[in-house]
Amino acid sequence: MRLLLTLFAILLLAAGVAWLAMREPGYVLLSYGEWRMELPLVDFLLLLMGLLGALYLAARGIAWLLSLPGGLRHARHRAGRSRARRGLLQGLTALIEGQWERAEKLLAGSADRSDSAVLHYLGAAHAAQRRHAPERRDEYLRRASQADRQASTAVALTQADLQQQAGQLEEALATLQLLARQHPRDAHIKSRLARLLARMGDWDGVRELLPALRKHHTLDEAELARLELGAFEAQLAQARDATAVQAAWKALDRAARQSPALLRAYVRALIRTGQSDKAEGVLRKALKQRWDDELVALYGELELDDPKSALNQLEQWLETHQRSPQLLAAAGRLSARARLWGKARSLLRESLHQRPDADTWEALARLYEAMGEPEEASKAYETGFKLLREQAARCANNPSPAGAPAMPEAVPPAAQPAPSSP
Repeated sequence: MRLLLTLFAILLLAAGVAWLAMREPGYVLLSYGEWRMELPLVDFLLLLMGLLGALYLAARGIAWLLSLPGGLRHARHRAGRSRARRGLLQGLTALIEGQWERAEKLLAGSADRSDSAVLHYLGAAHAAQRRHAPERRDEYLRRASQADRQASTAVALTQADLQQQAGQLEEALATLQLLARQHPRDAHIKSRLARLLARMGDWDGVRELLPALRKHHTLDEAELARLELGAFEAQLAQARDATAVQAAWKALDRAARQSPALLRAYVRALIRTGQSDKAEGVLRKALKQRWDDELVALYGELELDDPKSALNQLEQWLETHQRSPQLLAAAGRLSARARLWGKARSLLRESLHQRPDADTWEALARLYEAMGEPEEASKAYETGFKLLREQAARCANNPSPAGAPAMPEAVPPAAQPAPSSP
């Protein structure tokens, strides 16, 4: 567009000069001292235009020469940035593919020319971590922090993650605690700190962070519940008497006390501190509000002087609820405590027929011992131990196996006649 305008201006000027020459040729007299020169007006105008054009071209040439060093530097910088972007792309690709040595070389080697040096150094730190080079990892993290001060938080979080991966839990804790002091309102930092404290078993520290985590919803409900349960169980484990157990329970908010997992931990603590009667009341009330098979199973752990009332409640539930293996096992255990041997054996065997369980096999073995049947007791113990070994082997191969384990041997659910005495 500019070229067209320039050509149009030249043509317009030439037309004006031609029109002027045809209408009034005229002349121009140049004089300096004794020197005189006459030129036709048209020739003078053409000469003047040529001179001005030459001056313009000379000025442009001088300006180009003066800008040449800067242009070369800009071109080199642009080429360097292009190589840096290519190094970042290739380095990240190598990092994803597990080529740690190549990734570290590409990312660290192209960082100096990049506008995103932080990304280069963070990627190189990950590669160095994979190559078991903590000194180089920390150096890359230091360079990343220097490259962009505004990214210091992201760099520190990356450092904490890498330290945890390397098993440097104390160093990671120090990093996160420093970040938490620098950013006391950052809930994301607190959530990471809570996870690390839970991993280290510092449940007192987790408990201090729980109100903020619950307020800001930085964790999903499942993870928050897991942290609450861990903190509460740790607190209960330290409780040596009924007063301490009640204090720990009352410290929870109302929503947390509705959690079946926390209720189970509370009931176990009540049983451990000799409060089985109170535990039975808590279980009865909770189960009337919301049925939970794991809570029902705790009925079998109650140490009651008179288990008949609790047993009557379980028998009512057996009629009104599904005969789950947990409910059957709990009723069988309480029946054994009430010395109802035949009924206990029938319920325990029916529970095992639905779902094999090592604890239930142990309860059945103890029942056989109480009934004076040592051979049956030995078989039950052996079956329970075999089941434990199978479960241990399965867990070693798959930490979270799906489905219930296969029953070692068939157990008929039919009840057998109860003996008159043990």
